[in-house]
Amino acid sequence: MDKDQRDREIDRALGAHTSEQRMDRLFLTADDEAGVQTYAAKLPTLLIKYPSEIPSQLPYDPWFLVEFLHDVAVYFGSISLKPVGIRIMGEWRGKSTSDYRSEKLRLIAEDGPPLIESLKRDARFVRDIGSKVELKSVR
Repeated sequence: MDKDQRDREIDRALGAHTSEQRMDRLFLTADDEAGVQTYAAKLPTLLIKYPSEIPSQLPYDPWFLVEFLHDVAVYFGSISLKPVGIRIMGEWRGKSTSDYRSEKLRLIAEDGPPLIESLKRDARFVRDIGSKVELKSVR
């Protein structure tokens, strides 16, 4: 059995299985031919297109630093900002469903209470501003 024939058989079996089990599945691929095959097998397919040119650098916007740190911590589980003495955790034992829905992170500070108190003060300040101004619109 050649590779294409094997891929078609896998797609057909997966399509039949998801249909029988009434499962919602999405097949991700960057291969045009695989996208055609999965579509023919009645698998919902999302064809990923890579940019033809990848920039060597992107403009820096300090307003997006918080979102960047959040996404990196969630994606990798945790990140350490050693010069600052902080670990940002996107995953931890006992993380609840409401923590996930609220997109919560856990901060651990190596220096203890003085740094934590400063972070809490800053968080209250940002929260107060956020309640009065839509931060996403400020640039």
